[in-house]
Amino acid sequence: MSARDLPIEELLCLAGGRAARIDAGAHVDPAVRLGSGSRVMAGAVVARGTEVATDVLIGANATFAEAEAGERPARVEAGARIGAGAVIWAGVVIGAGARVRPGAVVTRSVPAGATVGGHPAVIEPVEGQAAAAG
Repeated sequence: MSARDLPIEELLCLAGGRAARIDAGAHVDPAVRLGSGSRVMAGAVVARGTEVATDVLIGANATFAEAEAGERPARVEAGARIGAGAVIWAGVVIGAGARVRPGAVVTRSVPAGATVGGHPAVIEPVEGQAAAAG
């Protein structure tokens, strides 16, 4: 039996031996690489080829856009958090430990540790810094 034969709620990530949880009602394309300890919540859509590292949370109804011909799929690095209803464009890299606020539309890559929000998403300023495009 291959991973493609398992009910989506029982799909395990074998790397590291820890399960990756996919809630009922989420759609994760079979070509997605999902890291151990990650969770995809109900209603989320993770498009073909998207790479999700370890310990990532993808909130309810978040959507990853399908990559067009010649485009790279999105990549989410370890420990990142994607808020409910967020939209992530193809080709975007969400850096390690980054946070995407609920409902944000992410059109550009997000640096590690940054927090973005809005439509289009911008990096939220750290105390004493101005906001930058994200």
